Amino acid sequence: MKAIAAMSENRVIGNKGTIPWKNTDALKWFEEFTSGKTILVGGKTYNLLPFLPKRKVLVLTNSEEDISYWEPVEDYSVAAVSLGKAQIVAKRHEIIVAGGAQVYSLFMPQISEFYVTHIEGVYKGDIFMPAFEPLFSQSEVIREFKGGKVVKYFNGSV
Repeated sequence: MKAIAAMSENRVIGNKGTIPWKNTDALKWFEEFTSGKTILVGGKTYNLLPFLPKRKVLVLTNSEEDISYWEPVEDYSVAAVSLGKAQIVAKRHEIIVAGGAQVYSLFMPQISEFYVTHIEGVYKGDIFMPAFEPLFSQSEVIREFKGGKVVKYFNGSV
């Protein structure tokens, strides 16, 4: 399983329901990396996302009942799924975990590649990235841009 995130130098990933920085290069990277794929997010993160065509979005819910796909739009669909259903789907299909903090924590043991955009600067926030670095033996910078860089964390030769 793969994951994608962006965090500031002080590990902030959100503040009062918003992303506290503006970085078009980071957003372009997110859109490029997730295009044509299925992403898994929590409800709060889903509400922050812009319209993302050419993706399937699974929204993790506390409900025991899964809701079938709704909001079908050309090349776009959304479904609410329970934790159990998300784990089953993740074993059968490539899913990219895309936040928030609780969703990262739930799936961290299953993540083999974590693409983290490190945003330069310290930001005020109320949601922070959980510790993940000790779970990975290697890292490499795969992209640099004004105000940040993308680091791939992985184990072995992925």
